[in-house]
This record gives sequence, structure tokens and C-alpha cells, in this order.
Amino acid sequence: MYDELQALSANEGATSDHLYAITSKPFFVEQAKAESNGKSDGRLMGGTDVTVLERSGDLLKVRIAGWQQDEVDRVIYALRGQRIFSATVGKKVVDKIERLKTEVDPDTELTWHQVQIDTWVSKENLISEGDQLWAYTKEMYTAACSTCHGLRDPEHFLANQWIGSLKAMKRFISLDKEQYRILQKYLQLNAKDTGGSEAHG
Repeated sequence: MYDELQALSANEGATSDHLYAITSKPFFVEQAKAESNGKSDGRLMGGTDVTVLERSGDLLKVRIAGWQQDEVDRVIYALRGQRIFSATVGKKVVDKIERLKTEVDPDTELTWHQVQIDTWVSKENLISEGDQLWAYTKEMYTAACSTCHGLRDPEHFLANQWIGSLKAMKRFISLDKEQYRILQKYLQLNAKDTGGSEAHG
């Protein structure tokens, strides 16, 4: 199914204004740096959705939106209070992240900032529909995790609990780093306290 996602990405040519990364990919704050394919300013994580702002050849200027925990400047999460990775940001470009509003999580009393950052990415490995991506991850979950025990419904755990639960099973499953990350994201977005991936695009 991953090959099908890559083929879909190539066929679509990233023409939609709202796209999903099917694997992690580097991003660049400046267009010139993206064109020279130099050292990246961060990584867009698989499963993250972005909004297209501008197009230039094989490059797209996209907006990454999400949440940051106060004083954790280099990670953007999908939801407030949930450690669901959307992007990691290099320390040299942390000041490019725009804060939109600040909230205190009533459950933990931690401060979170709603943020966004505009970056340049290549148009490879981006698709317009999240449904195909989550169908792939759902199939991966069934294939990887049903050989040793009955499948737990993603809603069995809270989003943050899935991190430790999946880590405990890591040595029993044969997934590469990218597959593992996107599987974790699928489970977290469908957890007891997040309302399912459909609720997030």
C-alpha cells in the first residue's frame, strides 16, 4: 500500500491546497536554501497535514500549524496537551515560529502555544486525501500487531499512553523508523481522548 501512496503522490503532483505527508521530509525556511537542497531547517513528520501558500517549480511553500509546549521550542505537536509529533524545528529557525495564542491545559496545568511556521518543501510524498494514508496505517497496524495477540482498539489508550505501549512492543514488530512513527501517530490520533483521525482531516 505504501507503493500505492507514492504512486498517488506522483500522479497528483501535489496540486491540492491541503496536503498530507506520507513520510517525514526536510523543510527549509528560505526558498533559496530549498532550491540548493542544503542543510534543512527541520523535518515535517509523516501524517502531518499542511496548507499550500505558494508554488515554485517542484517546491511548495507550506504552512505547518500546531501546538508547542511552553519552553519546548523545537517540537510542534498536532494537538494541545498531546505529544503527537507534527514537525521538529532546528534551533536556528525557532524564532520563525509564530505564536497565535496561549492556553493552559486544565488537566496538567502546562502552558501551550498555538503556533504556525511557513516553510518550503519538495512536492514529493504528499497526497491530498488523509483517508488513503490512514487506511495504510490501519492495515499496517493489523499486520504488525495481530501476530502475537488480539488487536487493541486504538481507543483502548490515551494518546500519550500509546507512546509507551507501542515502545514496549517495538522489539516484536518489524517496522522501519518511518513506519513506526506514522503507526504511532495513527494510534494517537485515534486514541480515547483525541476523537479519531477523521476529526483531524
